[in-house]
Amino acid sequence: MAGADKQCVISFIVPVLNGERYVRGCLDHIFREKHAQDEVIVVDNGSTDDTLHIVGQFEGVHTLAFPELTIAALRNRGAEVARGHILGFVDCDCLLCPGWRDAAMEVLSDSSVAAAGSSYDVGPNPTWVERAWYSSRNTKLTRTKYVVSGNFVIKKDAFDAVAGFEEKMVTDEDTEISARLDQAGFCLMNAPEVRVVHLGNIRTLTQFIRKEAWHASGALDLVPLRGVDRAMMMTLSFMVLCVSSVVALPFLWHSPVKPLWILAAPAVVPAVTALYRCTRDEKYFYLFYLFVLYLLFYAVRSIVVTAALGRRANVRRQ
Repeated sequence: MAGADKQCVISFIVPVLNGERYVRGCLDHIFREKHAQDEVIVVDNGSTDDTLHIVGQFEGVHTLAFPELTIAALRNRGAEVARGHILGFVDCDCLLCPGWRDAAMEVLSDSSVAAAGSSYDVGPNPTWVERAWYSSRNTKLTRTKYVVSGNFVIKKDAFDAVAGFEEKMVTDEDTEISARLDQAGFCLMNAPEVRVVHLGNIRTLTQFIRKEAWHASGALDLVPLRGVDRAMMMTLSFMVLCVSSVVALPFLWHSPVKPLWILAAPAVVPAVTALYRCTRDEKYFYLFYLFVLYLLFYAVRSIVVTAALGRRANVRRQ
């Protein structure tokens, strides 16, 4: 391949594990966007369903098999064989919106920009959980410090410069690589026209709790790199208020004046967060829904972070 042609190539990299429900739609939309000189790489994590059979129906797809790796490692394996100057990481439950490729190429044509993407669009018939949690969307082309890995397009030289995704990360690998890119001086852009519809959004409170518990499991690993970010600071505040309320309970029980509002003090944190989001996005309709979700968000994170701190303390004592 000539060097000039290589500059125009996007290598679409799709990690997948038992994705028969979504992978056909994902590849259909990629093939609608890709140009002849682009390539599509599917990295399978050991699927036991019909995923590979479906992938095999798409001519020219380069399929790799790496069972039992983290999703970060899967993406790296795809990048290692990619021929393109640009890497487009797309999760198998994402559908590229029309104009994705043109928008990606336009924003990356700026030599100062290393990577771009945007937050997920919700799929058809969203539940109230989806509508509220994903209601925030930045519609302006702006510099950012975080790009979600399911819709992540990056110049390969920048990707190689930071050695790709951290393969030990079980979750939040996108937060981790975004932080390293930012610290290395690379520019990441929120590009609203680089859009995908995410079909695998959490739709119920049970799914929300499970997913946030999973995300929270890697929160402490990011502290050395990012410091105590806003989410961690608010989580710690929630934890302190919860402990304070429990400590105050015996005194309130015997007090002639019972300021029971103290017991509700932890609710201030999710209330402030929900109000901030609604004010920023001018979407006050979701205030109550976001309050409920952030109450669960901080409660789950507090439990998971406390357990992780306990495990680390036990390791140190040993």
